[in-house]
Parts: sequence; C-alpha cells; structure tokens
Amino acid sequence: MSFCNNNQPQVVKLSQRATKKSIIQYFDINSSAYIFIFLITAYYIATPLFLYISAKPDPYFQKLTIMAILSCVSVLLGFHSRFSDSFIGKIRGEIRLNMRLIVQLCIVIFVVFGLVVLYTAKNIPLLNAFRGASESDLSLQRSDLSKLREGWEISLVYINAMLTTSIAPFIIAYLFLNRTKSRWVFTCIYILYCQASLEKALFIKGMLPLIYLNIIGKIGNWKIAVLIVIACGSLIGLNTFLARGGLGPPMVGTDVSQPALDFPSPSQPRSPELSPGQSQQINPTTKLSFLSTIEWKKFFHSTYTAKSTAEYTIWRLWAVPIFTASDSLKVLDTTFNAKQLFGATSAPIAALVLRTARVPFEAIVHGYQWGNGTASLNGRSNTVFFIEAFVNFGWLGVFCFSFFVGQSLRWLCTSDEPALQALWPVYTYNLFSSGLIGTLLSGGFIIVIGLAVFIKRPVSLPARE
Repeated sequence: MSFCNNNQPQVVKLSQRATKKSIIQYFDINSSAYIFIFLITAYYIATPLFLYISAKPDPYFQKLTIMAILSCVSVLLGFHSRFSDSFIGKIRGEIRLNMRLIVQLCIVIFVVFGLVVLYTAKNIPLLNAFRGASESDLSLQRSDLSKLREGWEISLVYINAMLTTSIAPFIIAYLFLNRTKSRWVFTCIYILYCQASLEKALFIKGMLPLIYLNIIGKIGNWKIAVLIVIACGSLIGLNTFLARGGLGPPMVGTDVSQPALDFPSPSQPRSPELSPGQSQQINPTTKLSFLSTIEWKKFFHSTYTAKSTAEYTIWRLWAVPIFTASDSLKVLDTTFNAKQLFGATSAPIAALVLRTARVPFEAIVHGYQWGNGTASLNGRSNTVFFIEAFVNFGWLGVFCFSFFVGQSLRWLCTSDEPALQALWPVYTYNLFSSGLIGTLLSGGFIIVIGLAVFIKRPVSLPARE
C-alpha cells in the first residue's frame, strides 16, 4: 500500500509531463505545415464548398476550393520532400556571422528608422486620435504614414515593410531567447511604434514569436502565452477604438464596412450597389443570434450590412478573406480576360524582368469591391498567397509556389537557430493574407530563409539576466 502511495505523485507527474509534451508537439515548428494546411482548409476549402453547395453556387467558389486543395497537397509534398536536404547540408555553415553584432546593428537601424518615419510624417495617427480626429482622417493619415510617400521617402515604405514584417520580430525572439537586458526596452519601442501608426497587423507580427516561444516552453510556458494573448487583445482593442475615431465626435454615415487594414478613400462608395450616402450602421446591442438566421449569400459579399460590432468583426475576419479570394479570380477573368500576368503584380519583377509597369492588381480588386470599379488610390485587397500564384502563373504557379512554401518551412525546421524557427507563425500569417513574392522580397523573409539555409548556429548573445 505504501509503495503505491509513495509512487502515485510520481506517476501523476510523469503523466502530466507526457500530456504537456503531447500538447506542445501540436504547436511545434515540426507541425507548422499541418497548422497552415488546417487553416487553409477551414477558410478556403470547407467554407467555399459549403457556400457553393448550399447557398451560393458561384463557380468562383468552386474554383477557389479546387485551387486550395492543390495548394494544400503541394505544401505537404514540399514539407516532406527531401530532395534538397543533401544540398542544404553541404552549404549550411559555409557562412559564419556574429549574430550578436547583427542584432545590435538591426536595433540601431530600427530605432533610427522609426524616428525618421515619425519626423517626416505629415501627421502621427496616434496623437491625432487623442486629439479627436475622425475615422476617415485617421484612415488617410495611416495610409500617408506607411504607404503614400513621395520622392526619396518612397524607400521608407519598403524599409518599413521589411523591418516590421521579419527583422523586428526576429530581434524580439532573439533577445528573449538570450535573456538580454534590452529585450523589454526594444519590445516597448516596437509596441509604441505600432501604436503610433495604429497598425494592428504590425503589432500581431511582433508578438506572434513570443506567443509561440512561450507555448513550446522555450522562454516560459503556456500560461504566459495566454497572458500575452490577453494583453495583445487589449492593446488591439484600444488600437481599434482609437483608429475608428473613438475619442472624436460621433460621425453620421460612416462606412464601417471598409477593411480595417486597407485604407480606402472616404470619398469612394463602397460598392456600385450603394450610393455614397448609404452606409452600414452598427448596433452594438445586437446579439449573436444572426448566426442562426444569417443570409449566407449576402454575408460573403462586400455589400453586406453588419447589424452589430460582433457581427461586423466576424464578417471581417471570416467572410472578407474568402470573398476577396473569389473576387480576385473574378477580376482576373473580367478585367484581364483570364490571362496570367507572369509576375507583373510585383514591382521588382515588372521592372527588372518584364521591363513594364507594375499591374496594381490588389488596388483593382479593391476598387471592384469597395469603389466604382476602377483601381483604388489608397486601398489594397490582399488575399491568400496561392491566388497571387494563379493570377501570375496559373495552375503551375499554384503548385510551384505552394511546394516552395512547404520546402521553406522544412528549411526553417532544420535550422538550429531557435530565433529563426520562431518566425514561422509570422511567415505563414503573411502567406495567409498576402502573396509569396511580397512576403519574400518586401517582407524580408528571403533574408530569414537565407539565414536558415546558410547559417549554422551563429555566435549568440551570452545569457544575461
């Protein structure tokens, strides 16, 4: 009896450890491709298929479903393919870098860059939000700060995209993994910069590596990850409140249907079916009962009118990405006569390879959805990466792009630098909402993948409390 009692706590403890390990493995980088495929399946296979069968027999939803299935299979094939392993094994370690010096240099560059951006900005959205600026004014100011630059300041747009998409998240992950004293200081600087621009996406990208590292137990545990998620949710809520002019005077006829990250012009009607005077009005007291009485055919359309804040949030997070993908396919057929663009949607490829002007495909889709049918000046309708692949290179492009995504996730898996591995949630987040070409070039992930391929355990910062 005493033998059983003495060993019972140990058995329970071992069981808890086994359970913990079994849970962690579902979120580890080795499961990155499966998590990504699950999200694509939920959004771009299950939902469009349901709509096509039950509510909205749109051929573009059917095409989207088939395309997503091909993409998922290709990602899985790329993730498990070993044809590049021997080559990677030979070249890995050929380049040796002092990562401590590189991280410190990147910190200085980010701080200086942030000061230059804020100094050259005509308006700082966060300050004007506290001064009571309207939602439409803040929307234009955010666009002016991060996108609509002129002259030499155009370079700031590309540098900002690279620093905030991959470099800054890598720095945060690296500093926390090595427990440097400056980790909290730099994280606060990054958060302040994101809040100054009222950009929710930048904030999410910076915090995803910390959430991941805590979930798998590299720098904490899942409880800390939950606290980070709660803190992130609170700051994003504050960001949304300020960005929608929460401290300003109440606006009549504000178009709340515009995507939060797209910065459409307030002078544009959101659809040819609505006049500028018509707009959605949100009733925050409406309950979530709409889920049982929802008109699915209208819900997955840009002209849908939300009846509550919660309903609008669900529509924005769930419906908008799906019908934006199908609308992109429709625009390709109607505007470009179903002809592939062969990389013309990317500025570097259009300028250096095709020797032609860039096709602003995302702006054209945005104008189709929210404007008068012409390319939007300020707005962009980004969508999942395999849509960009199809628009440019057809079905072969979907396979090749998806296969490369699977391979690149495999290269991150085999890297022995945990700070690089911690970027896989940011990488897949970008691919879920934008193209592969932009993610690699503008987002800077070509550098991240290059480090994962060529670098073997760079010189790390010494552990300091």
